[in-house]
Amino acid sequence: MLILHKTVKNIFMKTYTKRELALIIHQIINNKYSNPEYFYEQLKTNIKAKIKANSKTVLTDDEYYKKGLGFAQFIIGDLNLITIQHIEFRLSTDVIKEASVGIEIANYNNYFLKAAKEIIREFLNAKFKIHKAKNKKHNGNRK
Repeated sequence: MLILHKTVKNIFMKTYTKRELALIIHQIINNKYSNPEYFYEQLKTNIKAKIKANSKTVLTDDEYYKKGLGFAQFIIGDLNLITIQHIEFRLSTDVIKEASVGIEIANYNNYFLKAAKEIIREFLNAKFKIHKAKNKKHNGNRK
C-alpha cells in the first residue's frame, strides 16, 4: 500500500496566492450578485428589514419584492467599489495558509460563496447607512 506524504500530495494540487483567492470571490460578486433577483433572494431578510425600517406604511409582500429589487439594483450600481484589496483583507488566515501549500479549489467553493455573501452584506449595510444619513440630512434641510 502506497502512503503519500503530505508534501507529495500537494504536488498534485495547485497553489494560490492571496490575490488569486480574492479574485475568485470578486468574480462571484460580479457574476452572481449583479443579478437583482439573485441579490434579493440571497439577502432577502436583510433587505426587507432595511425597507421596513425606512417605510412609513405596512407593505405587502409584492411591494417588499419590488422595493427589494430596486434596492438591490441601487446597490449593484456600486459593486465596483468592492476592491480586490478589501477582499484580500477579509480572507481567512487558514484558507490563505492552505492555499499557499496547495488546495483543490472545488473543495473551497462553499467558503468562497459564504465570503462573497458576507462581503456583500457588509457593503449593503454600509450603503444603507450612507443612504439613510443623506435622507436624514435632506429631510432636516427641508424644515
